[in-house]
Amino acid sequence: MDNPIEDIKFLQNIVQNSSEGILITDDKGILLNVNQSAEKIFGYDKGELIQKKLSAIFPKEFIDYFEDQNDKDLPVNNTGPEKIVSGINKNGLKFPLELKFTTISHRKEKMTVLFVCDVKHENHTVILKNEFRKILWMIGQNKPIDLIGDQFVNTI
Repeated sequence: MDNPIEDIKFLQNIVQNSSEGILITDDKGILLNVNQSAEKIFGYDKGELIQKKLSAIFPKEFIDYFEDQNDKDLPVNNTGPEKIVSGINKNGLKFPLELKFTTISHRKEKMTVLFVCDVKHENHTVILKNEFRKILWMIGQNKPIDLIGDQFVNTI
């Protein structure tokens, strides 16, 4: 790789054709760039996610977590733990995602790169087991039946 322009095009091609969804946000959670896998995972057409807030594709619980991580002012290139979170597709339906993110610095601005994988099919059993463990824990803790019922309905 001796030609810098060809190198950049090569790297862009890798990112765009990655099976993993890649989303880049500014420090306010505005989507600056996404690859085609991320668009497919969330059910959007090319370019539709650009300039949307993360809250368009993630529920409040994740946004709170994301903002908390940003408030901690994590060092650049610090990779957060892999998590299973909910995503929200274009039709408003929630679905499970495996997520990792890291902070980067670009032109003296802090950005976050999120890596997402759709786990609806691959890890569905694992997710269900974890959710049912939560329900069993709630039962063991004598939590109110309406909370247990809500958790059960959300799991289903």
